[in-house]
Amino acid sequence: MSSSDMVWRARLVCRLSLRDFLVVYPVRVFLSSMLPQALMQVLFLVLLGRMLHLGDDTFLMTGALAQVMVGETVIAVADVLVDDKDSGTMPSLRRGVIPVGMVAALRAWVHGAHGLVLLVCCLLVDSLLLGSPGLILRVLPLLPLYVLMALSSLGLGLAGAAVATGRRSDVLVGNLLNTVIMLGSGVLVSLGHPGGWLGALTELLPITHGLAAVREFIAGRSDFGDVGWEFVVALGWFGVMTAVLRIQSVRARRTGFDEFA
Repeated sequence: MSSSDMVWRARLVCRLSLRDFLVVYPVRVFLSSMLPQALMQVLFLVLLGRMLHLGDDTFLMTGALAQVMVGETVIAVADVLVDDKDSGTMPSLRRGVIPVGMVAALRAWVHGAHGLVLLVCCLLVDSLLLGSPGLILRVLPLLPLYVLMALSSLGLGLAGAAVATGRRSDVLVGNLLNTVIMLGSGVLVSLGHPGGWLGALTELLPITHGLAAVREFIAGRSDFGDVGWEFVVALGWFGVMTAVLRIQSVRARRTGFDEFA
């Protein structure tokens, strides 16, 4: 298959995923339910941080924005693989030209985009409600770093979904991963440089390095090292997702046991 055919197929997957998403979550649902929930979540996290004196508004807002995005890229993204299990389409995808891992990643882009849309809306609205309009000009230019964090968290979300979907525990695993990120990635509490297993865990989590880079750039200091590490973490988790799906495919062919059947 030529590269042009591969590009055409990839664009088709992306376009179909967008149409499917808009059918399930039309604009009226976004405006009446999903957006108000995200706005309230960011407000709650920032006000909680203020009450507990966890940091200034810049520190709290940058973390809260990342957290509201993670709700889409880690929890909701499991729908990509859950739909395949419920519809029984995984065996057909395995016989397709595009690898299953690539199909899952291409279909997941809409969840990353949705998370970023929620993030921008929360930044524009909640900054005004909190009396800190200056946050908009400080954070908005750093949106590409949040795009990178969306990619890394999508990788983790898909990896978790690949492990959990066959056992019908995708909701549990997604929420557990979301909690681990909130507690271990410096969303509201700066962890410094912990050692041992805790330090290793935080280094492997999405958001950790991206948030550190955002806060350093806002403070006027360049931090391209953390940007590079966030990219490495993204590649690592997408690699884990691809490996898990590959192992499941091989096991299904050899034993006849298919977790997505």
